[in-house]
Amino acid sequence: MASDYESYRIEMLRRFEQQHNDAEQAIANHRQVQARAREAIARLGSPPPEPNLCPDCWYEHSKRSPLKPADSKDGMIDVFRCSACGFSEERRA
Repeated sequence: MASDYESYRIEMLRRFEQQHNDAEQAIANHRQVQARAREAIARLGSPPPEPNLCPDCWYEHSKRSPLKPADSKDGMIDVFRCSACGFSEERRA
């Protein structure tokens, strides 16, 4: 009978240790998300550091990806596209 209780106790211990480890991992993941958000908030406080940077790459990932001219079907509008993420922006010519 004592061995049944001991087996139960050990199983409960393993289960709670696993829950604890899972919670620790979730907290670490959330801290990483929080850190990335904090960095993005700081970048969003001012314009990109140089002209023609892709706003998605800069604000989201702190990457300096230039917007490059792309084909435009309208002579009144210039199109600029980021080769890293595909973001595009239309500007009056």
